[in-house]
Amino acid sequence: MIEEKHRGHDLMHAEMILILFASIGVAQVLLFLWRIKHRKSYQAITLLGMWIIPFYLCVRLSFWRMIIATRKKLHVNTPRIVYRWFLWIYQASYALGIIGYLVLLLVFTGLGLLLPVNPDIILETGVTLVFYGVYYGVMGRDCAEVCLDYMSAAMTVRRQIVLRSSHYDL
Repeated sequence: MIEEKHRGHDLMHAEMILILFASIGVAQVLLFLWRIKHRKSYQAITLLGMWIIPFYLCVRLSFWRMIIATRKKLHVNTPRIVYRWFLWIYQASYALGIIGYLVLLLVFTGLGLLLPVNPDIILETGVTLVFYGVYYGVMGRDCAEVCLDYMSAAMTVRRQIVLRSSHYDL
């Protein structure tokens, strides 16, 4: 009874996934063409969206602190702490990638058969470690660049203020 009701159901899901992937692909192409042909309107709309959508979500979810927060002065030790953190992230992701690569080499050379573990599990573990190493390495790098931009902007503003005030003191 239930099997008759859901006959052809798998085919419908496959069609839905194909439609989803096709629409995502078409949307990316349209966005790319919009950015190339009408750069100013693309930038204006995306900038507007980047201001309005987070504001709307903060109001809707009652995150008032996010709306009224102001920037505090950057502490002197902040760059050193941030550098240490991202260096640790880089080293950990690099180690994960290397360990995953060595595990994959172990499986591909056939030495994984000497271990009392299923080779499929070893292969999955190696691929997962490589993936996480690359993923967290790239994410760490991108986050480090964003933090660097914020810190340099904060230090530049403070340095300009200090230079201006010292200039007038002379």
